[in-house]
Amino acid sequence: MLWRARMTELIDLADRLQAELRALGEWDNDPSRIPEPRGAFGAETVAFGQWLQVVLLERLRQVAAGDGALPKRSMLAARAVREYDGELHRYGALIAILREIDETVERGRE
Repeated sequence: MLWRARMTELIDLADRLQAELRALGEWDNDPSRIPEPRGAFGAETVAFGQWLQVVLLERLRQVAAGDGALPKRSMLAARAVREYDGELHRYGALIAILREIDETVERGRE
């Protein structure tokens, strides 16, 4: 039962993250144009929002489908705060969703 609740939570978080990326104009309708992410959070080749779309969302959905496990740690919200410094008012909802993902990962360690 706990696993089913966690799956539902991950799907909800992924859906909310996708909706927020769209609302912010950070969504690419043709992700095939996004280069292969390399480096921490894809920083060597893609913008953070692109990494969220092509790496994080895909991974959340894979884990929710039972394919793989959550990482041991997550620092998504901290990374987003650094990325969007100076625009926190605009990206506050996105950061809140990423903080929820971080908390979900931490609960998965319990």
